[in-house]
Amino acid sequence: MYFRPMLVFILFSPSSWSPPPQDSLTEAQLRYNKATELYMKGDAQGAIAAYRECIQMDPTIFQAYYSLGVVLQSLGDIDGAMAEYQNAVRVNPDFADAHNNLGNMWSRKGKLHEAIMEYREAMRLQPEDPEAHHNCGLALDKSGFRDGAIFEYREAIRLKPDYGKAHYNLGHTLYDMEDYDGALVEYREAARLLPNLPEAHYNYANVLYQREDYDGAIEEYRAAVRLNLDYSDALVNLHEALKAKGRHDEAEAAKRRADEIEGKQP
Repeated sequence: MYFRPMLVFILFSPSSWSPPPQDSLTEAQLRYNKATELYMKGDAQGAIAAYRECIQMDPTIFQAYYSLGVVLQSLGDIDGAMAEYQNAVRVNPDFADAHNNLGNMWSRKGKLHEAIMEYREAMRLQPEDPEAHHNCGLALDKSGFRDGAIFEYREAIRLKPDYGKAHYNLGHTLYDMEDYDGALVEYREAARLLPNLPEAHYNYANVLYQREDYDGAIEEYRAAVRLNLDYSDALVNLHEALKAKGRHDEAEAAKRRADEIEGKQP
């Protein structure tokens, strides 16, 4: 489960440059700030034009390539975003965030080896960034390197203990490796940290059911269904958990609802 394009913008301010007087920003830097303000106001096309004007005025402003990539990514232009992230690291090879986002683009294209290389570069440049560790873990997981994935997820959690997405994905990997005790701990934490993510409750419930904690499983399946009323898989499993507790009327109601939903699907 992939999360996060990194949508971070960097506004130039006179204090970030030396000398720092109020009138020290160049026309290109002012154009960059204008572009960012346009995007924040919802004018993506205006922002794209202004970032490109900034780059034309001063091709050394690597943040402009990066932020242009973020806007293009938000519009679904993956190839365009990738080109701009590549421009950003060409101008500034030490720009960790651009390497991380470039890794995300390679992942979107299914080029996991290239993605891992970019994430590793981002981690080398910024080793305390939990997002880079998490994203590298995802790419390693999808590549079949589960031990490496577990290491990176745990690093992300060490750096950011309340990182719900890392707990969630670590739970997935541990479950696939049949470490059900470990998966239980991680899914429980994910459900606590991501209370509005139905899949977190669903997966936590599955481990509880497997351990024959049917009451706990029922509670979590119901939480998943409250968040997604059409969650047929959760309803099917809720039916089984209720049946295991001898609550047959409730079980049949859950099964009927699941059948109703699946009957509507094409």
